[in-house]
Amino acid sequence: GAVGLLAWCVLSGIPVAHFLSQGMSGLRGRTLGGIRVQQVLVSVQAGLATVLLVSATLLVQTVDNLRSVPLGFTPDGMLAVELSPTEDRIANPAAARDFYSRIAEAVEAVPGVQAAGVTGWLPLRTLAPPTPLNPEAAPIIPAEAVKVPMQLVDPGFFEALGVEAVEGRVLNADDQTDMPSAVVVNASLAERLWPEGNALGQRIAIDPHEWDRFVPVVGVIPDIRSGAIQEAAGPAIYTAIAEQPVRDLTVVLRAGGDLGAVAPLVRDAIEAADPLVPVRSVTTMQDVVKSAYAISWIVMGLLGVLAVLATALGAIGIYAVLVQHVAAGRREMGVRMALGAEPGQVVGLVVRSGLMLAGFGILAGSVMAAVGSRLLQSLLFGVSGLAPSAYLAPALTLGVAALLAAWIPALRAGRLAPAEVLRSE
Repeated sequence: GAVGLLAWCVLSGIPVAHFLSQGMSGLRGRTLGGIRVQQVLVSVQAGLATVLLVSATLLVQTVDNLRSVPLGFTPDGMLAVELSPTEDRIANPAAARDFYSRIAEAVEAVPGVQAAGVTGWLPLRTLAPPTPLNPEAAPIIPAEAVKVPMQLVDPGFFEALGVEAVEGRVLNADDQTDMPSAVVVNASLAERLWPEGNALGQRIAIDPHEWDRFVPVVGVIPDIRSGAIQEAAGPAIYTAIAEQPVRDLTVVLRAGGDLGAVAPLVRDAIEAADPLVPVRSVTTMQDVVKSAYAISWIVMGLLGVLAVLATALGAIGIYAVLVQHVAAGRREMGVRMALGAEPGQVVGLVVRSGLMLAGFGILAGSVMAAVGSRLLQSLLFGVSGLAPSAYLAPALTLGVAALLAAWIPALRAGRLAPAEVLRSE
């Protein structure tokens, strides 16, 4: 990344620095061939600016699309507290169940906290490992089974996220046994396994080592986006975390008022409930959501800054080349005006030259951006790398910049006095 940025700065800066280093007195003797070489360099600069602007535009649309992605829960007013319980706290399901309940109850007792629950894998941060499923109605061997993420949660998890069952119920305290006694599936899995809409009451096996031990489906919930925010929610099941204790634990809670004031109280409550359990972090779910598309956001910002710089350098380059063009072609312009050409015609000629320089670069840059959009595909969401709007806006922006850059030299050419030009030559 740093090497590419350095190379871009060198390619962009050398021609412009060369243009700006030339005084008007040194321009008169230059040949049109030299100007043409510089014209090519300016077109290259416009092409680079186009590539950067198109890429930045695609990422702006991506970030905007990610902001509107349905998460399956409302992150406003939520905190996520990451813990690392010691081995003895989760040595067996009974100890884990007691530990999870004690922590959740301590957090719920904090003033302002409305609901709290625990989960092994926080949505949008870590995707739960997959487990194979064996529907009792259509048994299959483990190797051919559908594998879906198995989210380990407690009953308070659903309340904290504000998730309600669309069919049946969510997990409750009666489901916290030593062995899986009930599962909740999301809408995607229900549609995949039971497209006729009869998921409730179905029985499935979720342990490949006990392939004939079937557990009832007690509820269906809306899809909750759990893994990468750019990916679809996909099928998932939910089972009690006490049945399969994990070392990494996250307490999710919903609170009213200022989350910044609630956070230290939650830390104190957890420390009071179990001083030996370290709190790794306390963050808002809004920050978790933002970090889920942080890479796209950062790349968008970097490309945006580079695109602005490239556009500015391209405009300066067009201005410098046209100044040279006007200086080198003073005699030709003077002759034209002496033969009856209007100043507006001369102005138009110079402006067209500037727009042609930018136009060639924009066209070539658009082609390069279209080809290179595949490199950005992993960062894009909800927008095609060939979306017309991503190319139209940069083209208009660079066109306007080229027009403004060409206008000053064009006005200077239109004010030439034919008699003075011919006498000076």
